[in-house]
Amino acid sequence: QVLLLLASMRALSCAAVAAAASVIENQETLQALPPEVACASALASASGAVKATMTLATGKMLPNDAGKYTVCKEIVHTSNFSTRFFMVSMLIGGVPAEIGMCLPSSCTNADVKMLKDDLLRPLHANGTIVIPSYSRQYPQPAATVSHPNPINDQDVLRWTKWATLATSVVGVLVLWTLFATAVVMSSRGGEGEGQNRGRASALAKLKIVEAWSLVGKGGTWTTMWEAAPYRPTDCLNGIRVLSMVHIIMGHTLMMPLAISGYSNVEDMHVSPLDPDAMETGVWVEFLLGGELGVDTFFFIGGFLLSFIGIKRKTPVLQGMMLRFLRLTPSLAFVLMVYTLVVPFLASGPFAPRLQAQIFDNCRDTWWTELVYTMNFVPWNSDHVCMGWTWYLGNDMIFAVFGLVLLTVYKRSKLFGWILTLSLMLVSFAVTIYVVYQHKLGIYIFGADYSAYMYWLYSKPYSRIPVYLLGLIVPWVLDFADQRGLRRGTEPRSRSARMIVIAVCMAATALMVFCMWWIGLDFPGGSGSSKKADSWSGLANAVYITFSRPLWGLGLTIIAVACYFDYLPFFNGALSHWLWTPFTRLTYGAYLVHPLVVKLAAANETNYYTYSVADVLFRTGANAVLAYTGAAVVWCLVEKPMASLTGLLLPKSKPRPAKVPAEAAADNA
Repeated sequence: QVLLLLASMRALSCAAVAAAASVIENQETLQALPPEVACASALASASGAVKATMTLATGKMLPNDAGKYTVCKEIVHTSNFSTRFFMVSMLIGGVPAEIGMCLPSSCTNADVKMLKDDLLRPLHANGTIVIPSYSRQYPQPAATVSHPNPINDQDVLRWTKWATLATSVVGVLVLWTLFATAVVMSSRGGEGEGQNRGRASALAKLKIVEAWSLVGKGGTWTTMWEAAPYRPTDCLNGIRVLSMVHIIMGHTLMMPLAISGYSNVEDMHVSPLDPDAMETGVWVEFLLGGELGVDTFFFIGGFLLSFIGIKRKTPVLQGMMLRFLRLTPSLAFVLMVYTLVVPFLASGPFAPRLQAQIFDNCRDTWWTELVYTMNFVPWNSDHVCMGWTWYLGNDMIFAVFGLVLLTVYKRSKLFGWILTLSLMLVSFAVTIYVVYQHKLGIYIFGADYSAYMYWLYSKPYSRIPVYLLGLIVPWVLDFADQRGLRRGTEPRSRSARMIVIAVCMAATALMVFCMWWIGLDFPGGSGSSKKADSWSGLANAVYITFSRPLWGLGLTIIAVACYFDYLPFFNGALSHWLWTPFTRLTYGAYLVHPLVVKLAAANETNYYTYSVADVLFRTGANAVLAYTGAAVVWCLVEKPMASLTGLLLPKSKPRPAKVPAEAAADNA
């Protein structure tokens, strides 16, 4: 293969140089030639050692071989010959493939397309070679790919003034945080410090200083680690953090596909090369099951809104304004970093893909993130600036519905139930209709799944049932409370405990089934008759419509059992105070973790190699980095802005002292 490539390079060079009438070695003259002549002439002028090194750095193994990027870029230091490294996606006899190519720096993406037969056929002379073009259309046109193609390392855009501005904003926040912390610490000094201590004490009382201080009673770092008093709903803390890690695991597997990809795709998707690929095993459902973690968040959001608000005033407009002010500063901060700074932190053969992904998706629609319309503008979820924030768009809409429904419930319980259940039934009907109308499917490697992502996956009218389920659980607890069944009065007999444990085991089995249910539409391994994408429209409709509410039903049973402390071991583990700081950082971790995953993929010099162990190890690293980034967001933006937002809340009036009987009832 090396000899064939060298021979083709020499033949190509001779033909091009003959057309140019002579072998050109002068670099200035070389740059004045038509591009394809310049590329071929540079190949001709390279020494044998340079050609051999370029050949070594070029990928050779189908279907995916990214070559040796570092070897290619070091040629300029070892042989004083400038090179470019190209990533070329292609169809060889209709089969998708991709290789990395090391070529002279005078070669361009257009040259690779024009000279593809000469450059590529010596390596893979086993079919017609087509280099697909880049397209963002839906559905994906034939002979196109969803990323720029070809790309080379010189396509990376350089640092801009907007990146400087964004980093300056981050720097100002860091400096202000350090200043505020120093002021608060100085205000705690000894009596002998006199006037300076008095000035520091005066400054420390300013809300804008107090809010950004790391230390002190309301310090961002202090409150992050502060253990809250135990509440009967604290089991949701552990569930929330574990769900976040599960989401990170799913994104760790899937997000790199659009950037660095995997070298052994044949081990992921069933083919004649590997009939027992990843999708035939039991691990694929677990790895992909992180998407149910988002439904866990929806359930918790509905549950806590109702549980906390059922005994309080819940003004809809004030509640929505406070929620907007609570969520948006952190979202805006991460959006700024993602769009203006992250694109310039990547280097290597895959960096241009990350840049194109960010710039193409965010150029015109970044503002939809800040008004939470990203699930409708743009309609295609693949074109959302920060695609993973579709959850926030839904959550904001659900909060509006939740506040309205809770207000209705508190005025008329019957009408609140009727309205909520009717909304849930309407969602079921709309989901089933869309599944049938657009022939949607859930087999992740099938075309029907792309349609599912486009038409339904992130749309709030399909996702709201599990939120509504969480919303009505406290209503059930309220109903039980009015009839004398409350925490501390529940039956504690042996038979009652056994019944609850049996129901919880059934709920766990239901949740496991919901996670592995999708695998029934995946292919079987060697000797299996199970085919991929074989579900009927009815089967797809049932899964898409009811799998998430059933997952929420399982969560309901476990949460209620923990609430009444029927599962002391699990309730103790999930409610442990160690979850508290990570629970506070979960929102930031959700915003930050894709930046970690994407940057890691964009800075790779070769493909990832899929294995379960590799995904788990990368998940651990990504989770640590995501929560570290979340801590930074918490200290710089999230907690300070939450403290300032708290000033907008009306001051509660002091309550009269309670008689002992009332105090005892409250304690109970």
